[in-house]
Amino acid sequence: MRQETFSVLQALAEKHTGQFLHKNKQVLLAGRLTGLAFRTGHDSIDALARHIGDFRPGANLELEAATALLDRHSRFVSERRELAPLFEQVIAPALARAAPGSYRIWCAGCGSGQEAFSLLILLNNVLPAETVRRIDLVATDISDAALMRANAGLYSHFEVQVGLTAGNLIRYFTQASEQRWQVSPVLSRQVQFQAHNLLSPEDAPGRFDLILCRHVLGGMTPEHRPRAEQALHRHLNPDGHIHLVG
Repeated sequence: MRQETFSVLQALAEKHTGQFLHKNKQVLLAGRLTGLAFRTGHDSIDALARHIGDFRPGANLELEAATALLDRHSRFVSERRELAPLFEQVIAPALARAAPGSYRIWCAGCGSGQEAFSLLILLNNVLPAETVRRIDLVATDISDAALMRANAGLYSHFEVQVGLTAGNLIRYFTQASEQRWQVSPVLSRQVQFQAHNLLSPEDAPGRFDLILCRHVLGGMTPEHRPRAEQALHRHLNPDGHIHLVG
């Protein structure tokens, strides 16, 4: 990858996602973009960078390249170690004092959906079905590719081994093939996956009682992270809670 190509990609990532690209990750970044370059008719990443502002029917090549560069940690979340404390300290008290109606949760920067499904598994394990029906869960991400995976709810054998207990895997997934597992329709019906950029607060999907944002803000530049945090707070209901990790 030529230096001028890296500079173009660095500016691109910051413009669309607020993320800072480190020079020591050039090999990793090249691996992420090689497939996109060939798929869009470019014989190299350098050629892709030269035409990065081009548009293809129905897609912005610039945005597609920027989201491909994201360094994401999308994985299933441990129920006992990470989610149970959040439920006991935040969600359960809020549900107990809330007026009848929905309790709204936003998973911002949800990646390919594992965090949202992990939270739903916990809620279905500890709450009556009628209470779970009161919960409105929205999960968003900037990446169309990640959202396609989230909506498909199909994960590799390796992915379900991280963060899921054997009991939850059996209860909430079916084995689609030797190496792939399908999330149950029960969970799929309980979440709405939507496209959203944290740097575009006007497009946020409403106001929420709980906002989760994990492993997204930590990679942002000092200029963009405060903007994203302020945008999240603007969409929090009074007495709501924001849970930031990384």
